[in-house]
Amino acid sequence: MRRHPLQDADGLSDIGLDELDAVAALRRRFDAKYLLSRHALPELLERLGPTHRVLEIERLRSFEYRTTYFDTPELEAFRHHLQGRRRRLKVRVRHYVDSGRCSFELKLQGPRGSTVKHRLPCDPELRQGLRAESLTALARWVGGAYGRPPPAPLGPTLEILYTRTTLVAPEARERVTVDVDLRMRRPGGDLYGRLDGELAVVESKSARGLARAARQLHALGARRLETMSKYCLGVLLAHGAARGNALLPVLRHCRTHPARRP
Repeated sequence: MRRHPLQDADGLSDIGLDELDAVAALRRRFDAKYLLSRHALPELLERLGPTHRVLEIERLRSFEYRTTYFDTPELEAFRHHLQGRRRRLKVRVRHYVDSGRCSFELKLQGPRGSTVKHRLPCDPELRQGLRAESLTALARWVGGAYGRPPPAPLGPTLEILYTRTTLVAPEARERVTVDVDLRMRRPGGDLYGRLDGELAVVESKSARGLARAARQLHALGARRLETMSKYCLGVLLAHGAARGNALLPVLRHCRTHPARRP
């Protein structure tokens, strides 16, 4: 049985995970995030149909993601992002709920505004706290890129949950992800945040600058989010941190609620 919120994705050809990794793994890439009405998604899929295929794994075309971010008690990674620091980073454990797979990941700011991603398979229990193997890899990655140690101590700061559909343009070696039902919560906290359910966060990823899908997103009136970060948005909502003006275009579409399972 297929379970996904984008029924129009049934009209697209499928691509498997191994082929996706072969043509568009994009560990070094240029990202652009957009806010788009979910009512516009069928037209977006129709426009991208001739060039894009949809990721399908075991008959599923949309997948539940649960991502735990790690930061210092002073929220150093969060503050560096809001301040626009060039050598900023994000440390996270990503759990692919449907398959049970899990990976430890680091995202770094690369040259010319690119994103560089490192990852290792890991045990889902790592969400509770980083272990020696992960900390060793983290120190190697950050030291190699920035010539300094990673921030410390790191603990679980935020959990983000959403449903993702991934589109791939094999010839252009580009990807588009569509995230819906975006929720954020602080581990053990008393607040959680949620993006308006009528909106989707769409992200284009390309190795060579702005992806071709950007033209179709612009044509549909998608709002490009120049400094959008799911992590920063979640900290603002679930931690009650100081408001960041750069995120106001998204914050006005979010709500904070007393803690319960989102």
